[in-house]
Amino acid sequence: MAHPEIAEKAKEIIYMGGAMFCSGNTTPYAEMNFLYDPEAAATCVRAPFPKQTIVSLDVCNTVNMRQPKFMEIYNSIDSEPIKEMFRRNYAYQLFEGNPSANQLVWDLISAAIVIDPDIIVEYEDVYLDIDDNPLSPTYGKSHETSQPSRQIVKVPTKIDQDRF
Repeated sequence: MAHPEIAEKAKEIIYMGGAMFCSGNTTPYAEMNFLYDPEAAATCVRAPFPKQTIVSLDVCNTVNMRQPKFMEIYNSIDSEPIKEMFRRNYAYQLFEGNPSANQLVWDLISAAIVIDPDIIVEYEDVYLDIDDNPLSPTYGKSHETSQPSRQIVKVPTKIDQDRF
C-alpha cells in the first residue's frame, strides 16, 4: 500500500467481497469481486484499517429480496424520476407481475450495514487473507490465516432480515 497512513485515519471500512466459509460464485474457491482483482482485495484486507467488515457470500447467499417487498418499496416512492430508475433496473422486470420472484441483494447488505450496523446478528472475527498468487489453483480465494500480522476482519454470517 503506497500510503498506509490513509487507512489508519479511517474509522472503519465496510465492503462486499469474498467467500469465507462457503464456495465461491465464480470458481469453487472465489467470489466474483475478489477473483476479478485479487491483488487489490489483498491490499485492502492487509491494510491497517482500525476496523474492517467484509460482507462475504456467507451472509449474502442468505438474503433475498422478494417480489412483494420490492413492489411495496416501489409503490411507496413519490418521485417519478426515482420510479423510472426502478423501472429501468433488471430487478423490476424480474419482479413485475411475478409474485414468486426473488433476488439475492449482495451489495445492498453492505450499504445497510453502513446505515445500521446492528443488523448484524452473528459474525466471525478472523485473520483474513486473499490468495493473490496468479499461479495458484485457488487464486482469488479469501481464507482464514494464522498470520497474526494480518488484520482481524469482521465477517457477518447472519443479519436481521426483518430489520434489513
